[in-house]
Parts: sequence; structure tokens; C-alpha cells
Amino acid sequence: MAARLADAVRRAGEDNVLQTGLAFAQRGKGGSLALTDARFSARSGARIAIPGGGRVTVGWPGKGGQPVDWALDGAITTEGGGFPRAALRLARRPGGGLGGQLFVEPYAAGDARLSLEPVRFVAGPKGDTRFSTQLRLDGPLPGGRLRGLAAPVEGQMSADGALAINPRCVPISLIEARYGNFSLGRTRQTLCPVGRSLLAVGPGGVRGGAEIRKLALAGKSGDSPMRLSADSARLAMGRQGFALANAELAIGPQDSPVRLSAATLTGKATAKGLGGRLTGAGGRIGSVPLIVENGAGDWSFADGALKLAAGMTVRDAQAPGRFEPLNVPDFALTLKDSRIAATGSLRAPRNDALVARAVIAHDLGSGRGKADLAVPGLSFGPGLQPEDVTRLALGVVANVTAQVSGEGHIRWNGTHVTSDGLFRTDNVALAAAFGPVEGLSGELRFTDLLGLVSAPGQEVRMRSVNPGVEVRDGHVRYRLEAGQKVRIEGGGWPFSGGQLVLLPTTMDFSADVDRYMTFRVIGLDAGAFIQAMDLKNISATGTFDGIMPLIFNAQGGRVAGGVLTARQQGMPPLMMPEGVLPTIPCDPTRQSGTLSYVGPVSNEQLGAMGRLAFDALKNLQYKCLTILMDGALDGEMVTNVVFNGVNRGQIGGAPAGLARNFTGLPFIFNVRIAAPFRGLLGTAQSFIDPSTLIQNSIGDQMQEAMRSRMGQQGVAVQPAESETMRNGEQK
Repeated sequence: MAARLADAVRRAGEDNVLQTGLAFAQRGKGGSLALTDARFSARSGARIAIPGGGRVTVGWPGKGGQPVDWALDGAITTEGGGFPRAALRLARRPGGGLGGQLFVEPYAAGDARLSLEPVRFVAGPKGDTRFSTQLRLDGPLPGGRLRGLAAPVEGQMSADGALAINPRCVPISLIEARYGNFSLGRTRQTLCPVGRSLLAVGPGGVRGGAEIRKLALAGKSGDSPMRLSADSARLAMGRQGFALANAELAIGPQDSPVRLSAATLTGKATAKGLGGRLTGAGGRIGSVPLIVENGAGDWSFADGALKLAAGMTVRDAQAPGRFEPLNVPDFALTLKDSRIAATGSLRAPRNDALVARAVIAHDLGSGRGKADLAVPGLSFGPGLQPEDVTRLALGVVANVTAQVSGEGHIRWNGTHVTSDGLFRTDNVALAAAFGPVEGLSGELRFTDLLGLVSAPGQEVRMRSVNPGVEVRDGHVRYRLEAGQKVRIEGGGWPFSGGQLVLLPTTMDFSADVDRYMTFRVIGLDAGAFIQAMDLKNISATGTFDGIMPLIFNAQGGRVAGGVLTARQQGMPPLMMPEGVLPTIPCDPTRQSGTLSYVGPVSNEQLGAMGRLAFDALKNLQYKCLTILMDGALDGEMVTNVVFNGVNRGQIGGAPAGLARNFTGLPFIFNVRIAAPFRGLLGTAQSFIDPSTLIQNSIGDQMQEAMRSRMGQQGVAVQPAESETMRNGEQK
């Protein structure tokens, strides 16, 4: 419209005719000029007239030091040639100056249309003029269209030509606006000036600015509902820029929209559209439990596409988070034709290691989308540990050396989110509560990646696990369940000629609670075990079965009621139940194995009978042997050993007659050993000189219960009260 009006003025000045009645008078230094029935016409069709009895009078000198005074009686009209059809009516005011109104019919240029309510104005005697009107604007925008923008206009023009418009806040309304694929619906806001006026034009140039506080707009992006809000939106005049504070754009259903936000957003018009900077940026897609935040970068809007390139942080929407916040230095997002496409590299803050590459697609119309995550090879070592990526690993594993690769997929349809993934690792080394692990390998298939739920039958293989005694070449079958629970389906290791079987159990990692694991020992060969432990001065034969319940919590791991018992010849494996003290059968007519200890005895205070007992251990054939274990894996372990047998060798260090009397007699041994578990199993010192660990009595409830049950099975167990040796100790 401005271009059309400028062109109308230019063409009106090229070929025109002015007809008027003229009256001129001059008296001394004063004079006057009066124009009556004036008519201006141009070849372009423009016409300006003072019709009827109207007249324009100019007199000099003017009042109040002004060079001239002028007055219009009647009206001035314009039309044709590209000019709007208008009428200006003026009248003198009693106190001096003029008052009047300007009536302008709607002015159109192409699709643009400007409507003005009657412009009322007052010109003071000193040349200052105040005016007011209401405008409405409809028409095209670069890449869009505006309909029904209405606002009151108040202003003042001083005698020197300086113009100031809207010095106070005014209401502004809009019926509709479209820009690219975005549209705004009917709204009403309050527009306030920045500084002394919304627009100021004068000798100092163009100044001013506009601000809307508590901006709240509603509309659509394509066919999807859209809401835009901000604490403030400010437009600076003369600098061609604008700024939004705490802006938030929500697209989609109210309960699960796509959200984009920025603490500050600045921009300006560019050759292709709009562009600028933002800080404190963030967002979330619907109900997908991933949030990006703390972003800073560039944005642009051109050719119907909103683009964002920024560095950001991504975190879990769940609290507490299932993974630690990750840096995304190259986050890129494009919104065009109601479709969102985003990419980014997720990196660990500790050492900037690449955790995953993400590719995201979302359709605003259907609410459907997906995110594909590729893990090309995440390495754990001294510079990065699993707890740096997820808190769920804290207290579960440590000192991890591994490389993980795989891929994950997240899909959503507006209300439901599904996810899956497949990850693999090979030759992992780590420390766990039950001891160091070497050579762990396997694949993990998630059926719910976000919920950390896997398919059943997942399996890992381990080259070695060492809770104090090393076991090799094992495997564990498991599944991950909702609520951070791990369901152990089973597992096993070959163990000293037998098997170590991990029984099914469920461990809860969502809270600081006890977690239970139970191992069944089947067919352990005593000789192979002693050889594997490299124990000196002791040899044995026999086969052992048992059960080892383990409890793990924040304080570490412990054995709670572990039982090993010798399998008597000709008997099947003893499959002990979980959770109860087992009934251990003992047939006095069957043998179980032999035991030979040939180490030194350092306690010289044992007395003759004590030395006879240790001499009996040099060649003992036992019938029943039971070992009870209780205690911490990383602290003191109490081991109670009860066995009976017959000495088959020569008793030394005693009179020959007495020795002959003891040869072939049954012996009953009750031994209580207290020592650090890993020290007990990892060194042979306790076996080389067991006399330093022998106690007077077993001294705990487990041993008494064992006595009772073994006594019921016919095993001759020494009673709590018995004869004493010469040194005062019980036999």
C-alpha cells in the first residue's frame, strides 16, 4: 500500500492542472491569500478539490511569532489516480488553532487493505497537533497473510515536525495470521511502548519499540493445534530486531504436545525470512520420556521451515533418572510441513565419549514418530565408568573395562510409547559384590528399552568369577523386568569335578534392599578342589553336595546358612532345599572319603590327647562330614566343620600301648574356623596350621541345630558336655 500511494503521488505530479479562485491582499508587512473553489486534476486520474463554498486562507505574519497562519473552511477531498477517497474537514477553534476530522474510505492495494476510523485531530496555536484513530489492516506478509489486525493510534506532531505515536499501552486484536505452515487464531493482547512512545520520528531519526507482556497466542501448525506463550515479546524500532523472554511453543494435543522453549530468543528479518539466536532452549516430544534442555544456538525460519542448530543436554524425564544427563553438542532440528526431523550425538560429560547417535522423526498430524539410537562402540575404563552413564550401575559393578555396541529404537503414536534394542559386549572385566569377573560376553535384547525390560532367556558367559575361589567358564540366564528387577533364570559353572548351579531368583535394584542369590553345589571332588586351591600338607577324597545362599545389600555380600556335606558312597546327590536348614542323612555303614593332614602343629599346649587327635588326621577315613558357613564375603566368615571317622594310620608321639588303643577307633571332630572369607579360601595358612583356629565349642545356634539333626540320623556327634583333657579343653 505504501508503494501504491508513493506511485500515485509521483504520477500526479507529472501532468496536472490546478484551477482555483484567488484573492490576494497586501498591506504593509501583512497580507493574505485565499483559495476558493480549488480543483486539482492529473492525467493519472488523481483529483483534489475544495468543493462548494470552502476556502483555504493563508495570512502573514502569523500569531505568536509564527511566520504564517492558515485556515480551512469547508473540506478538502481526494480520489482517483491511486489516492484513497478521503475528506478533510477543519474548523477554527475559539482559543486558536484548528480542529477537524479526516474521513478515509478503506484503501486497498492488491490483497492489502487498510481501514481507518475517522481521524480526529487538534492543531494548537503554536503548531503542535494531536490526533487519534483506529486502524485495521488486512493483507499479505512475506510468506504469509494477516487478517483483522486492529489497534488504536494516538499521536502528536510538534511544530518542528517531530512525530510520536502511542505513548501509552493500547489494546491490539487479531482475527487471523498465517506464516508458512503456522497460523494464529483470534487473539487480543496489550501493546505497550518501549521508552516514551511506540514510534518516534524526528531530527534524531527513528526510535521506539513495542512490547507485549504475558504473550499468549493460539493457532495451528498444519492441522495440529499450537500455543505460543512468552513472558514478554519486544520489537525494537530502527534496529530491525525482536526478542522473546521465556518463550514456549506447544504443538499437538494438550495432554502430550511437542514442546519447544527458550529462556531468550532474539531475531530479525533476513533476506530469506527470519533468524537469530536463542539460549536456555529445551523441548520434549509428546510422552517420550526424554527432555532436551540448556540449549544455546541459532534458529531460522525460511521457505516454510523452522530450523534449530544448538548445543544441548538430554536427560531422563523420569525422576530419579535412569541415565545421567548427556551432552548433545550438535543437536539439529527441522520443522516443516508438520514434520519434525532431529539428529544429535549423545556424549558423556566426564570425557566426551560418544554414547550414541540419535535420529528422530515425528509427524505432528498423526502424532507418530520414532527415535533410532546407534551405539557404535562405547568404551568403559579408567576415564569412564557405567555409573557415569547410569546411576543404576552404582554399587552394582565397578572397575569396568568393556566396550558396548548396539542399537535402540523408540516409537510413539501420541499416547503410547514402545521401545526395543539389542546390545552386545565381549570380554568384559569388572568387580561386583561377589568378586571380580573376567571375560564376560553376551547380547542383551530389550523388549522395552525405556523400561529396561528384556526378553526372557538372555545369557552371558564368563571366563572366570572369583568370590574367593575361582570358577571358570560359566554362564547365567536372566531377564530384566519392570521396576529395575533382574530375574535370574539359572546358570552354572564346572567346579572342581562337579557343578556350581545358580538357582532362579529375582533381585530388586530399585531400592536399598537385600538381594538373594543361591548356588547349589553338586558333585564337588575334594581332591580336585584342594589341588585347585594349591593347599599344602592336606589331601582328601570324597564328593560333596551343598547349597550356598548369598545375600547382597549396600553393606556388601554374605553367606547365610551355607552347607556342604560329603556324599556317602553309593548315594545319589543330595539336593538340599532353599531357605530351610536341611536334614542331612548319615548312614554309619557307608563311607564318604579320606582326609589326610600332615602339617605341623604349633600349639604346644594341646596336650597329649590333642596331639593324638591331630595325628589321627594324618590318615582318617570319614563317614559323614558337614560344613556350615556364615559370614561376610569381604569380612569374617565363620565355618563350622563336623565330621566323624576312623583313624587308619599309626598314632605317633604317644606310648605304643596307648597308640595301639587309638588305632582304628572312631573320632568325632567339631571345628569352628573364623577368618576373612577370601583369606580363608585364597591362602593355605589356615589348613597348614588349623590348631590356631580350633575353638573349645562350636558356639552358635546353627551348630546346635546341626548337632540335633545329625544326631537324629545316627551320627555320633560329641555332646556339649564331655570329658576334658589335661589342659582343660574338651575332647
